[in-house]
Amino acid sequence: MKKGEIIDFDNDGQDELVLHGYAGSRMFFDVIGETVYVLLQTGSTTDNASVSQMHEENVIVRTDLLHAGRELYRIMKYDACGCLVNYFTLSASYEGEDYTESDLFMYNDRVISMEEYNALVDSIQEYVDETEE
Repeated sequence: MKKGEIIDFDNDGQDELVLHGYAGSRMFFDVIGETVYVLLQTGSTTDNASVSQMHEENVIVRTDLLHAGRELYRIMKYDACGCLVNYFTLSASYEGEDYTESDLFMYNDRVISMEEYNALVDSIQEYVDETEE
């Protein structure tokens, strides 16, 4: 199991530190000036976070995909000063084991179609560190 990673999660060209903890918990650190800040911390098996890519930019994606009947994505983009500059939610609520077109799909509290939901989920790409090739 990885204990952490060095990754540029705020797109400023400088790497930041992400520590991995128990049960999928994460702490995201950034150095601004001469001070180290914790920008984000998760702490449960249903609140996972990882660095992903959307539209060729790094974002932090918090997910809750373990509860029956729902999927929840919270996508966050930070800037070089540690400010949250973009945030949106994406969710599916359904009965049973999987969703269908008749279920509820939301994007920032606005109802969307299953096709729109799937397209947004598909746009979240796993982070690939191109320097490690």
